[in-house]
Amino acid sequence: MSFTWLADHPLRTREQVAREIHAVALQRGLDELATVIACMTVAVEVGADDDDGNRQWWCPANQSDSETLNFPHDSESDDADSSGYFQQRPPWWGTPAQRMTLAQSADLFLSRLSGDYHTAAGNPALAGQFAQRVQGSAYPDRYAQHWDEAWDVVRRALATTPPEGDNVGYTGDPVWLEDVLRAALGDRLVVEAGWKDRGTGGQMGDIWGVMIHHTGNDRETVAGIRDGRSDLAGPLSQCLITPDGKCHLIAVGPCNHAGIGKYPGIAANTGNQRLIGFECAWPTIQPDGSFDKGQRWPDAQIITMRDATAAVLTKLGYGADRVIGHKEYATAAPNVKWDPGNIDMGWFRGEVAKDIAGYQFPGETPVVQPPDPSPTAIPADFDKQTFQQINGRWEMLGWQTLIEAVAEIRDHLTGSTDAGKTGFKLGAKP
Repeated sequence: MSFTWLADHPLRTREQVAREIHAVALQRGLDELATVIACMTVAVEVGADDDDGNRQWWCPANQSDSETLNFPHDSESDDADSSGYFQQRPPWWGTPAQRMTLAQSADLFLSRLSGDYHTAAGNPALAGQFAQRVQGSAYPDRYAQHWDEAWDVVRRALATTPPEGDNVGYTGDPVWLEDVLRAALGDRLVVEAGWKDRGTGGQMGDIWGVMIHHTGNDRETVAGIRDGRSDLAGPLSQCLITPDGKCHLIAVGPCNHAGIGKYPGIAANTGNQRLIGFECAWPTIQPDGSFDKGQRWPDAQIITMRDATAAVLTKLGYGADRVIGHKEYATAAPNVKWDPGNIDMGWFRGEVAKDIAGYQFPGETPVVQPPDPSPTAIPADFDKQTFQQINGRWEMLGWQTLIEAVAEIRDHLTGSTDAGKTGFKLGAKP
């Protein structure tokens, strides 16, 4: 595999990649050996040194599969149309979103790992063969060469608990939400009273990322999200984002928003404790109860959804692959969801990725132009100019001062004979 571009830094450290893959393996009931075989594969497919000579695992997009460029990536390759950590190709390996999202691409790989992979314990060559059966590489012997690298990375990744901080997420209630969202949204954030005391009970676990919902009604209220409904107790999410672009911060603890479901890296039915929920008021309900599934989302609302998501994921130290729609989590009958409506989550993740990267969206950040100099601005020597113009004598006035000329005009118009008088007084007329 050849790279055509590498960023200064990868999206994740090798240890972070290993932890995410292992979370997917556990979700599938697999062990560390499965994680190691997957990491051997990643090491072969996308392992390369950065500019400082440090070994990294990269997530390349590919111009030949141009949609992959819309997803978070730290590199580009020109190896046919392969992309992502596992260098998976269409049409055999899902959608561009699946190939470019680590948890989903790992799930695709592990779903095809032979069930007897345990026989490769302690056997690098056999482990490499299991990887080769999935990948079908033209260079089948290379996987075994990275057995030691994969084990070293996995052991480091799993031997230590990720510390709280900028790079590896947070465990517990996100009491920092107000500060993070205020910095990103400014006056678009509305902090509701009591938000830090509100939740369904217990504390948030290891926060995996953000889940996007729609409420089913663009007139949804803060009270409705805060208090819940007859069949589901509130709060129903940490935030409500309304069509005008306001983000109402309602709760800090677990909320009844994700419910039944699962996603690679998120164990079954744990979304309420692992995901910060954004309920978004949409669509418009007509008097007869109908609505338009194709209704366009308001720009202000979409922009706030994007900015709020990017801010939270940046705080957690994660990329845009850590935001999912409810419809990507609740996929099994009878609890199949379709929110957030007609939003393509692959596109949305691409917009969030741009936001995280600092991209300036056209038309959203007005360029402040300095005002043109005013023709009536007061000059620095205004006092001097005023004195000279009032007291100076003007050839065009017959060498009279302005006051003398005005006095002659007044005499002419009114019949007075005041020109030439020398009296002067401040204040009221004598």
